Amino acid sequence: MQDEAIHGTIINLDVEGSSQLTNPEKLIMRRVLYDVISNAYDAAKIPSSNYHLEDRGDGQLSVIQADVAKVRIVGTWLATVDKELGHRNAVGDVVPIRLRIGVHAGEVHRDDNGVAGSDIDLTCRLVDAPVVKETLAAAHGACVVAVVSDVIYQSVVCHGDRYVVPRHYSRIRISVKETDVPAWITVPGYSVPPVPLGTSRRATLSQNNLPDRASMTELPSDGGGHNISYVTDSRVRDLHVGDTRNYYGAQGTS
Repeated sequence: MQDEAIHGTIINLDVEGSSQLTNPEKLIMRRVLYDVISNAYDAAKIPSSNYHLEDRGDGQLSVIQADVAKVRIVGTWLATVDKELGHRNAVGDVVPIRLRIGVHAGEVHRDDNGVAGSDIDLTCRLVDAPVVKETLAAAHGACVVAVVSDVIYQSVVCHGDRYVVPRHYSRIRISVKETDVPAWITVPGYSVPPVPLGTSRRATLSQNNLPDRASMTELPSDGGGHNISYVTDSRVRDLHVGDTRNYYGAQGTS
C-alpha cells in the first residue's frame, strides 16, 4: 500500500558554504556534485534503479533499496566521493566543494512528491548539527565529513571492511532542534576526526590510528634503501616499511 513505509538506507548531502556562492558558481557546483555522486554509485555497483534521489538545491537526498549492502555506502561509495572531490578541487578550475554527509537507515514513506518520515528527518539533522559543521571547518584540506547514525555504526561500521576502519570514527552527540541522539563521525584521510574541544565528542583515541594525509613527511633513506615516513602531529612516530595496509585499511593494496 502506498501509505506503508519501506525500509531503506538514507543518505543526505549538504555542501558547505553554498549560500556564499554566486548563481553561476552554484550551477558549476551542482554539475560537479552530480558527476561525483553518480561516479560513486557506479563504483559501489549501485545502479540508478536501486535508489531514489531528490535534489535539495545545495545537496541531495537519496534512499537506497534495503537489499543493497550498506557497507558499500560507508565503504566504496564514501571513499569514491572523497577521492573524486579531492581530484576535482585540486584541478582549480572548478568551485571547491566540501560535503557534509549523513547516513542512516530506517522506514521511509514515499508519495508522488518524494519521500518523508522521521528517519528522513534524522538523517538531515545529522549534517545540520553544529558539531558536524565545526568538524568540517577544522579539517583543513579535507573534502568530506561523514556522520553515521548509531544504527549504521553498530550494524555495519564497527565490523570493518576494506574501506571501513572503525577506529577512524569518533562518537559524538547530535543535538539539533528536538533531536538528541548519539552518532559517529569520520573525516576520510584523518585517523581521528578533528572534533573541536568543547563539543559533545565522546571518543577513545587509539595509539594505533593511522595518520591523516596532510601530516606525513617522507624523509631520506635510512641507509638500507628504505624511506621512512614521519608524522609531524605526534599521532604516529614512524611507519615500518613492509606494512601493506593502505590508509583506508585495505590489505595488500595500494
